[in-house]
Amino acid sequence: MCHNWLRSFHAVAREGGFTAASKALNIGQPTISDQVKSLEQQFGVELFYRRGRAVSLIETGLGLLEITLDIFGHEDEAVAFLAVARDLKHGQLNWVAWARLW
Repeated sequence: MCHNWLRSFHAVAREGGFTAASKALNIGQPTISDQVKSLEQQFGVELFYRRGRAVSLIETGLGLLEITLDIFGHEDEAVAFLAVARDLKHGQLNWVAWARLW
């Protein structure tokens, strides 16, 4: 469950809002809102300053974003690696060479 909460938080922070995050993740906006709210309630913190439809990260949210950039950055890297491996016609994909390219 925590992974989903973090994924929703990360999308809201990256996309700049709950509606944009829901479109990016192809999940309903109420689900995104519920997941971020659950994350905040579980740990007793606020992550965003909310003003109408506008949201901005507060200090705690900025710190968490640094962590989720690593988590989901590696996920993006893994997807890109697999896409290159799938399209490889000849030879082998060398992890060390791939890491240098990424």
